[in-house]
Amino acid sequence: MIESTSLGDGFAGVQINRMSQRVEQYKGGIYWYPLRDDVRAKFDSKAFFDFMLAQNRKPYDSIQAVFSAIDFVPESKEDFSKLFCSELVAEGYERATIIEPVNASEQTPKDNCELNIFKPEIKITWS
Repeated sequence: MIESTSLGDGFAGVQINRMSQRVEQYKGGIYWYPLRDDVRAKFDSKAFFDFMLAQNRKPYDSIQAVFSAIDFVPESKEDFSKLFCSELVAEGYERATIIEPVNASEQTPKDNCELNIFKPEIKITWS
């Protein structure tokens, strides 16, 4: 899996990890949001993975992550020199052509989960 996070190894940012290890180590509920069939049919996997793989090892953008959730702060410009989790995901979805263009630097995890592209979520672990 590709995520922007900190795992305690000294690096915070975009990294590729084994999902099995992340599930084993994560202390909380994990949900799977499967794409709807009509969305999956138009998913441009090459554009998605080209973008995601090109982001590997970019640093985590904690300041922009905080500002994305504060509505009274002026809107941030998209900036992919550093990435926070939901920003990475939103831009990946946009590149895959499954969502309309959005300001990925303003997307929160909640915003991404509420996109109208998913089947009902499935809880795969319990905290």
